[in-house]
Amino acid sequence: DEKARSGIMRSAFLAGFNVRRLINEPTAAAFAYGLEKKRKGIFLVYDLGGGTFDVSLLKLSDGIFKVLGSSGEANLGGDDFDYLFAKKMLMDSLKLDIGKLDNSDQINIVKQFKVIKEELSKKNSFQKEITVNNKKIKINIHLSDFDNSISHLVSKTINITKDLIKECEIEESKINGFILVGGSTRLKIIKNEIKKTFC
Repeated sequence: DEKARSGIMRSAFLAGFNVRRLINEPTAAAFAYGLEKKRKGIFLVYDLGGGTFDVSLLKLSDGIFKVLGSSGEANLGGDDFDYLFAKKMLMDSLKLDIGKLDNSDQINIVKQFKVIKEELSKKNSFQKEITVNNKKIKINIHLSDFDNSISHLVSKTINITKDLIKECEIEESKINGFILVGGSTRLKIIKNEIKKTFC
């Protein structure tokens, strides 16, 4: 908003920067991917990080981006995926409700499943030793367990994206490209759902 923009400008000035122009996050992503070198087109920026989901539709004409529309969910991201994955695996493997553990145990277990989630990018199944209530327990991990635990949130991001495209009155076939931003877009399920829905 304008208050945030003026704060950034003031901070930059005090730090000795000569700010020529402020650009929003989706436009910054488009520049990072070098899209300004193209002549024209419509591009969708799908930004899914650790804590938030943002989606923007940009129109490029003669090297200048115009934001056609933006949407998102302030409390949806990789942190939610980690928690839901841990919750499902504890219930399925140990019949243990993560919500009944104290806060420090919950944090510790979710951290372990964050690491396991990252390992799933390299292999689809393996056995892993986790620590629960100071006890080491071996459990079997499958990519399908992770996908099933977060599929409803992935669907939510897809529906938000579809709604934005509809609100902007743009045909999906007219979108020239998708830019995936944020660590959570590295997940196979995200890429597969976007391809299945829009490509």
